[in-house]
Amino acid sequence: MRQLANLYKACPGIVRSYDGATKTITVQPVTNRPITDADGQLSHEAQPEIQNVPVEFFGSSNLSVVTELEQGDSVLLVFLDYSPAGWRRTGKPADAGDARAHGPSYCVAFPWYRPSGGAGQDQDTASIGKPGGPVRVHFDCLHLNGPDLLLLLRARRPEARRWVLATLRRQRGNVLATAAALGVSSKALYRAARRDPELGLPFRAACQGLEGSRKAAAAARERKRKRDAG
Repeated sequence: MRQLANLYKACPGIVRSYDGATKTITVQPVTNRPITDADGQLSHEAQPEIQNVPVEFFGSSNLSVVTELEQGDSVLLVFLDYSPAGWRRTGKPADAGDARAHGPSYCVAFPWYRPSGGAGQDQDTASIGKPGGPVRVHFDCLHLNGPDLLLLLRARRPEARRWVLATLRRQRGNVLATAAALGVSSKALYRAARRDPELGLPFRAACQGLEGSRKAAAAARERKRKRDAG
């Protein structure tokens, strides 16, 4: 049992500092370890901070996603079987050089493992951005490029429809702003959308509202012209 107590597997941790050059952190494990004495009395001890822990960002040779960790961010610490120091130096299979297994020094950190209720203001759709921040890139559609989006709309692809409707809602029904956000002309977007039974109605309503705003603005300009002339 004593040997099992000295094995580290996984636990949450709180970032104390982050080194962007090496992508490593100093981290505080959050779970106080239970200790039972000879009389069977249970107590707990805090675990020490761990330094130079590699952060495991998502990525491959073709794509990577990297963010800057802040002090207080949460991570999931996973303790490896043996020391990966040789592999980290060379990128090739290497001897462990240390017989200890699941030691506290052989861990990696996966962000962002959060406590209950700590999901923040992240969107519930596929997206990337600062939680609660003003800018967020959404991936509700397979293609974000304007011409590709028009092709998908003409093919009545549901993911394209969802993307257009979501953008129209974010732009509060403004067709011109929606077209600009999607990278297409408003005329081309309307022509493609009006043929779709689910997009036609909201787009006609939005365009009618836009036309009404244009007429109201033109009438206001005409009234001003007459006042200035009189």
